[in-house]
Amino acid sequence: MKRTLILFVSALGFAAALVAAWWSGADGRAAARLANPQAAITLGRSYGQGFPATDGELLHNLIVERGFKRVLDIGTAHGYSAIWFALAVRKTGGRVVTLEIDPAAARKARENFRDAGVSDRIDSRVADALVEIPRLASDFDFVFMDVGATLNKELLKLVYSHVPAGGAIAAHNAFSFYFNQREFLKAIRNSPEWETRIVPTRSGGISISVKKA
Repeated sequence: MKRTLILFVSALGFAAALVAAWWSGADGRAAARLANPQAAITLGRSYGQGFPATDGELLHNLIVERGFKRVLDIGTAHGYSAIWFALAVRKTGGRVVTLEIDPAAARKARENFRDAGVSDRIDSRVADALVEIPRLASDFDFVFMDVGATLNKELLKLVYSHVPAGGAIAAHNAFSFYFNQREFLKAIRNSPEWETRIVPTRSGGISISVKKA
C-alpha cells in the first residue's frame, strides 16, 4: 500500500512538472513572437504577477483583430497586461488608460512601461476604479478587469455606459474564482446585451464579452 502511494505521488509530481514545463514553453513562445525585443525583456520579468505571456498574447490579438483603439486597464498591478495592450494599440493607433489604487504598484508599473518602451501609449493613473470610472468622459472599445473577482459585478455596471456596441470587456480568473463572482458570470452569460465566451488559460480562465448592438 505504501509503495503504491509513493508511486502515485511520484506520478502526480511528474505530471505537474510536465504541465509546468508546457506552460513555461508556451509563455516563452508567446514572448518570442513579439516584434519588440525591448518589451519582451520586460515581460520576461513578469513571473509571479499572475498574468502570463499567453494571456497577454490572447488579448493583444483580440485588440488588434478588432481594431480597438481605446483600452481601459482596471487593476494594473506592475503593468504587464498594460504592456501587451500598449503594443496592440500601437498597431491600431490608440491609447491605454490604466487605473491602479496602490501608488507603489503604479510606480513599478510606470518603470516597466518605460523599460518596455510603451510609455507614450499609456495614461497611468493612481485611482480607486470605483471612484474614477464614473468620472471618465470617454468611451472604451476594450476594458480589462483584474482587481479581484468580488468587484467584477459592480465594475460591470460602472463600465457598461462607457463601452459602445461592438466593444468588449474581459475579466481574469473566470474559472479559478468562480464562486466569488457567480453574479457577474451570470450577468455576462445570460444578458441579451453581451455575447460571452470563457477561454481556459493558465491563470484560471478569461471571460471575454462583446457588447451587442
